Amino acid sequence: MPAETSSCSLPEADRPAHFRVLLFGDSNIWGYDPQSGLQQPDRASVRLGQMHPDWELTVSGQNGRSFSSRDPLSAEDGSRQIGPLLRRLQSLDAVIIALGANDARRMNCQSAQAWQASMELFLHALQDALYGLQERDGKVPPVLLVSPPLIPDCALSAMDCRIFYGESGQSILKAAQSITEKMARRYGMQVLRADTIGLYGGCTDGIHLDADGHRILAEGISAAVEQMIKQTAVPESLPHGRKEGYL
Repeated sequence: MPAETSSCSLPEADRPAHFRVLLFGDSNIWGYDPQSGLQQPDRASVRLGQMHPDWELTVSGQNGRSFSSRDPLSAEDGSRQIGPLLRRLQSLDAVIIALGANDARRMNCQSAQAWQASMELFLHALQDALYGLQERDGKVPPVLLVSPPLIPDCALSAMDCRIFYGESGQSILKAAQSITEKMARRYGMQVLRADTIGLYGGCTDGIHLDADGHRILAEGISAAVEQMIKQTAVPESLPHGRKEGYL
């Protein structure tokens, strides 16, 4: 769904020869297979590369990564990782963020309100990093926020699902869909809702995608980015300034 922002047009002919995309996320972006503990060969990032050979795709997926962490020594805190990563990359044309599943775990967030607060900490860090890109590159890449997958009924009795998520995690992930859309609109970003595209975790543990889930995620991201290219283009600046939210 397009964000309510001002933007200029970006005709197809003006797209860069190598469309530079950052895909930043958790174990589902890394491609974790809960049955083997290895990367799935047909994970979403691989599928995206096959679907879009013109994309220069940088994939940053990390098992256990969350929006933010109360532990100052956490190595999986996305809010502390996104800035340094964006500063290392040159002239990005799009940024895709797929986080939030780990924040819904019992030990991380006890409510949808806490989940949203964790997301907002990340978005503030992302906003600051985007402001730096504007100063350096003279443009701001559009951002796509992907909400976390829902837990399917077939996984509700799985041990890992009961231990790490339970009823509270399931409820948070359902609420996360509308929260992600609300935050995307607030920060002038695009949104891809898992509940809209039918994105569910697999039956093994409820949260990690199976092959069909990776296909759905890749197709959803592909369509959303293509729509983003056609409708929103690359903003030239952050109209509301650094302190008031991205776009």
